[in-house]
Amino acid sequence: MPRKLQERLDEAEETLRALRSGEVDAIVASGPDGDRVYTLKGADEAYRLMVQNMAEGALTVAPNGLILFSNEKLASILAIPHERLIGSSFHDFIVPEDADILSALLTHEPGGGAKRDVRLKAPGGASVPVSLSVNRLKLDGVDYFCVIVTDLTDQKRNEEVLRGLSARLLQLQDEDRRRIARGLHDGAFQRLAALQFKLTLVGQASPKMPPAAQRNLTESLKLVDECCNDLGKLAYLIQPPLLEERGLGPALRAYVNGFNRRLGPQVSLNFPSRLGRLAADAETTLFRITQEALTNIERHSGSATAEIVFRRERGGLLLEITDHGCGVSQQLLKQLNRGTTLPGVGIAGARERVRTLGGLMEICSGSDGTTVRVRLPIRRRPVARRSVSLTGASGNVDHA
Repeated sequence: MPRKLQERLDEAEETLRALRSGEVDAIVASGPDGDRVYTLKGADEAYRLMVQNMAEGALTVAPNGLILFSNEKLASILAIPHERLIGSSFHDFIVPEDADILSALLTHEPGGGAKRDVRLKAPGGASVPVSLSVNRLKLDGVDYFCVIVTDLTDQKRNEEVLRGLSARLLQLQDEDRRRIARGLHDGAFQRLAALQFKLTLVGQASPKMPPAAQRNLTESLKLVDECCNDLGKLAYLIQPPLLEERGLGPALRAYVNGFNRRLGPQVSLNFPSRLGRLAADAETTLFRITQEALTNIERHSGSATAEIVFRRERGGLLLEITDHGCGVSQQLLKQLNRGTTLPGVGIAGARERVRTLGGLMEICSGSDGTTVRVRLPIRRRPVARRSVSLTGASGNVDHA
């Protein structure tokens, strides 16, 4: 072999080794328009060391996805040798379902950045959840994309643990509600009913008692009746007995009827007549969401009317609660739909309930009103459950 040819081969091998190890600041890419040289200007040793030692993956790519530079952390996230990255296409490391996300990130205009969550391919067919933060730069007429890759594996694992704990907390809350409601019925409520009965007997046995005593007795009977009604309302709000006894439809109709008797928004309810009983946690979730939504409508929307509509879908149930009020601020709306408000409180707590049941919840709002939309898979109640009925001593309890 001629000496000059051997020297050129040695030089080519050394150049390839340097490119793969990140020791040079340029790469030649062959394409339909010929070879193109990409130069990474200003990547001095201090800068390179900083990037190499980042706790996050970092890479520079061309608009077509060609990887021009990457640090060791990205190779660690992908669990592959670092030399496999340089000169490869970043598209090859994205799971097919998320390919369009990367393509969109590599087309946004210069200035500002874009951030999306995607999944990277990992050995053995697994995937790694990551967040991509992309910034577009233009140097000497050449486009580059600087990408920061944050591994979300631990965050996703922690979120799963948190969701499990949240589901358990909601379950315990529901159990406490049932226990408190039964305790009120079997304890304080029964004693008040007995007291009312005794006071009635006193009045019947003493027809000629002084007017002042008769007046005090009448007022006492009225106070006992009011206490029974207040206790009935409280127990109903804690855990509606109709929900366990007869199901979601009757419980919602009673609640809406009580709501409409007040001087507030008038609510219509459209509930499928042949829906049947759902699983207890599904019925509780849908009732609590409706209850919370109507409370928010009354307090904040300024709407004169509202509609509650249930519709059966293929394999599931759709709930829509719509008002015609002032709407929700865009900032709060984003927080509610992202689930970034405090869990366990109001709509955020309802979202957690829906998530644990495998459903979806979204809120749409504008100047013409707000709609809360919930989709849940239909799960039937396996066995009927016994519960107690709460009514006031007078037989009338306004449940709203």
